[in-house]
Amino acid sequence: NMANDLKETDPLVKFIIEPLFARELRPVTVHMFNPHVPEADIAIFLKRFLDIQGEGKKVLDEEGIWNFKRRYMARFRPSKTSLGGVLHPPATFYIGPNRGYLVYSGQPKTCRKCGQEGHLVVDCVEQLCRRCGQIGHSAVSCREDMVCNLCGGQGHVYRACPKKIKTFASVVA
Repeated sequence: NMANDLKETDPLVKFIIEPLFARELRPVTVHMFNPHVPEADIAIFLKRFLDIQGEGKKVLDEEGIWNFKRRYMARFRPSKTSLGGVLHPPATFYIGPNRGYLVYSGQPKTCRKCGQEGHLVVDCVEQLCRRCGQIGHSAVSCREDMVCNLCGGQGHVYRACPKKIKTFASVVA
């Protein structure tokens, strides 16, 4: 805590102050409800929030059957908003029309409806726009630019995302 108090003074101003274990590799489990979402698209989404190492490994149940979950080893980035904290990826997300969720140790209590920390979906009174990702209105009344839920870019959606992995079916259609 003393380092955070003095981080704007010389010589600490030349260094990044972050929690001691923030940059350690930690397992992050991704569950996609659609098993056909390309792993490359999942990696593109995760790289918006985390530094992932390698490919995801399929998680098998006790009978050796894949349960549509992948485990990635990732480093969490320092948060620009919370002092001394790390950037937490959204607990629930969409890649195009495909819903998924993340689970990892140290995950804050997060609402799966609006994505805000501090409450759960049963207590949620917020409305999340699926078009722009902002809270307070629905897609029907949205006047903001579209935001891609894969790359986070403005002005396009997942279907037209330049970073989206092209499949054989999408090229032929």
